[in-house]
Amino acid sequence: MVILLVDDNPDIIQLISAMIKRIPGASQHEIVFGRDGQEALDILNASEKMPDLIFTNLRMPNMDGLTFIKQVRLNDTWLNIPMVMMTAQQSPDIRREVMANGATAFLAKPFNFSEIKSTLENFGKAN
Repeated sequence: MVILLVDDNPDIIQLISAMIKRIPGASQHEIVFGRDGQEALDILNASEKMPDLIFTNLRMPNMDGLTFIKQVRLNDTWLNIPMVMMTAQQSPDIRREVMANGATAFLAKPFNFSEIKSTLENFGKAN
């Protein structure tokens, strides 16, 4: 399995990676990193292996997570990749907007190990 993590904060990338590695059955997943939506699009375009799951932050420089999700959903090759939006902005309006524009799930920051584990299990990526 390949998981793409998109966040401009290296500490968040490191935290999620460490959490995934602790999940039984998920420790062997390949984790790919992008620092913003544009870098993540470049990774998707250049990759021979499509990610099985994408986690993206909402607020990032260059291209934010919402724009990134919209761009991913325009490409038929990537249309069915589950995408998890991560954000500290937890208003119902933000949640509705990201879900209406192609996010598959919403993960409020700060999150914990059990939320990451549950997210992977929900998408069948924990085994």
